[in-house]
Amino acid sequence: MRVTRACFSAALIVAVTSTIAWAQATAQLNGTVRDESGAVLVLASDWRVSGIANARSGSWLTVTTARDLAGTGIAGQRVNQTSDNPYGAKTLTNYLNVASFAFPALGTYGDHTQNSIEGPGFWTVDLAVSRLVSVSDRQTMEFRVEIFNLFNNFNWGNPVTNLDAGTFGQILTQSGEPRIMQFGFKFGF
Repeated sequence: MRVTRACFSAALIVAVTSTIAWAQATAQLNGTVRDESGAVLVLASDWRVSGIANARSGSWLTVTTARDLAGTGIAGQRVNQTSDNPYGAKTLTNYLNVASFAFPALGTYGDHTQNSIEGPGFWTVDLAVSRLVSVSDRQTMEFRVEIFNLFNNFNWGNPVTNLDAGTFGQILTQSGEPRIMQFGFKFGF
């Protein structure tokens, strides 16, 4: 009987929403700001800031071959792992070490443990800033700016895990999107 460990990915998602109402206190701080017209209060109040921080560990991966070395008629069989450390330099061109794996002998299965290699993690921060302005008792205008992937973090995709591929161990894809900004305006009546 063969016992393998359970592998799972962890995710942490934090969402924050806040309405900023500090302008009046700032304007009256120590009497240093004189604003008879109330322009500072009008410009700096009723802003809403919300954000989402998303971080998660990498996917669990299995190194396979496209060939049917065991002679079962099934492709995608596991290979042999020849080193305790399957990782390369953990760069885009060398995430997995090709020398840590070998093809099993014909008629046998590989000994590499399924889902035992962790791929690259993922993190991103999204931010939205909006302001609601009352035009009259029944009419409002909302201005909104949304930024996805605020810090423009490049999240790596998973490395190639097919030992037959010439690009084995390399990361050729991106996970998630680059920074995206969108602007919005809403008129309520």
